Amino acid sequence: MKIIVWRKKAAALLAAVLATGMAGYVATYPATAYTTDRQLPIYCVDKDQQKICSISFDAAWGNENLR
Repeated sequence: MKIIVWRKKAAALLAAVLATGMAGYVATYPATAYTTDRQLPIYCVDKDQQKICSISFDAAWGNENLR
């Protein structure tokens, strides 16, 4: 087993390199990595009329077979 003895300068240099690397990673990490331009479904609508019928289709697999 080998024991590693760190000197103050070596430890400070390693800490500076790690801090610089982490700062660079945080600065270049995209803030909007998980957002999409996907439209959200409409769950309810305020209406003034009483008798209204609405139909919804789940086309999550694609719309090429819908006619």
